[in-house]
Amino acid sequence: MPSKFGAIAINEKAGAVAASSNMPSIVEAKREAIKLCESDGRYAPCKANGWVRNGCIAAASGKKLSKFQLFNGIGTQGQAERTAIDHCNKAKASECQIIVPETCSLP
Repeated sequence: MPSKFGAIAINEKAGAVAASSNMPSIVEAKREAIKLCESDGRYAPCKANGWVRNGCIAAASGKKLSKFQLFNGIGTQGQAERTAIDHCNKAKASECQIIVPETCSLP
């Protein structure tokens, strides 16, 4: 059974973030996430921030020193959002919230 990949891309300056899922390769997953993040050039340039193979990914945002920060969560189905929030809290960021709901890329 072939692996499936997902990725998250971000433009921190613009506050744009997007995710891809169920792609056949990591390269395609990152490319699709960047494309979705850039929204036809409106938020370019975005860069890949995290990826997953045969699992789930989510992202939380939080403020630290008045700056937007992204915290990825990777895990099995049902765990990625909790992991993202945990990373945000451990970084002592404020206003931690899920901004990319869990998306899974499973074979």
